[in-house]
Amino acid sequence: MGEDMLGHMSYCFSGERGTSKLNFGSNAIVSGDGTVAANMSRKKEESYMYYLNLDAVSVGKTRVETLGTPFHATNENILIDSGTTYTYFPESYCNKVKTAVENVVKAERVAAPDNMLCYRTTNMDLFPVITMHFQGGADLVLDKYNTFIINNGKFICLIIFCRPRAVFGNRAQNNFLVGYDTSSQLVSFKPTNCSALWS
Repeated sequence: MGEDMLGHMSYCFSGERGTSKLNFGSNAIVSGDGTVAANMSRKKEESYMYYLNLDAVSVGKTRVETLGTPFHATNENILIDSGTTYTYFPESYCNKVKTAVENVVKAERVAAPDNMLCYRTTNMDLFPVITMHFQGGADLVLDKYNTFIINNGKFICLIIFCRPRAVFGNRAQNNFLVGYDTSSQLVSFKPTNCSALWS
C-alpha cells in the first residue's frame, strides 16, 4: 500500500449473493463501537501477505488454546486471506476444535467428503458460536453463517477444515468491516451489515 493510500485499506464482504465494498486511504479507517484490533505482520519471503497470531478458538464456552501445540510455536501462525473462501487449521489443532464442536452439537452425524463435520439437521440453534482470539486483544465473535453452512437444505456442516497451512478465509470475514493499517501493523474488525453500505 503506497503513500497515496495512507497505509490504509478496508473491505466488507456481504456474502454469497451480496455486494462487497473496498476502500483505500482515509476512507478505509475502521473504528467505532464493536471494533476489535489484532496485531499483524508480514514475512520477508511473502511480503504481500499479512499474518496474525491466533491464541485460541472458543467453541461456545469451551476455549481451545493453541498453547502447547506446534501451531502455537509458529510465530505469525495464521494467514488472513480475502482470496481464500474457507478457514483452515493444522490437523492436530483443527481436530481439537472439531471435537469441541462435536461435544456441543446434539444431532445425528452424517458422513461427508473431506472429513467434514456434518449433521442431519437444519436447526442452526443447535450449533455453537465460535470466537477467534487473536494476539493484540481481538476477540472476534463470529456469526454462525461465518462458520457453518446448510448443505442441500438437509444438513449443517462446519466449514473449518484441516490443512497444513492455517488460513483465516473470507467466509469467516463476511459482514465485518476489515481494515488494514500498515503503519500501526494492525488489522481491525467491526461487525457490519456490508450489503447496507451500498444502499
